[in-house]
Amino acid sequence: MGRGVDRKKLAEWQRRLARYEGTGLTAAEFCKRERVTVSLMKYWRRQVEITSLRSPAPAKPEPQAAVFAPVEVIPRRWIVVRFPGGASLEIPDDRIDLVRLAIDRMATQQEVPAC
Repeated sequence: MGRGVDRKKLAEWQRRLARYEGTGLTAAEFCKRERVTVSLMKYWRRQVEITSLRSPAPAKPEPQAAVFAPVEVIPRRWIVVRFPGGASLEIPDDRIDLVRLAIDRMATQQEVPAC
């Protein structure tokens, strides 16, 4: 009768194989970095696959009823700055610093002649 798989090693190899998947390295390059042989990695990959096939699928969580949290909708007001030429800029009314900046920039800009 065969022995069971060492759960500690299995978990270690599951983590190692997950790291390998994200590296983009070849198996040989990864194994060299990890100081293991390619054949050992193939063995443990197979053990991980076999174990996952034997393990029952995790139970699906029971669907829960939707929970709604009350929200308060606060209407926003906007200040619209219309530039020569038709462009406009909408700024939230609570950002007076941006309103001042827009007015200052408009005041310092030279007027461009129309085409």
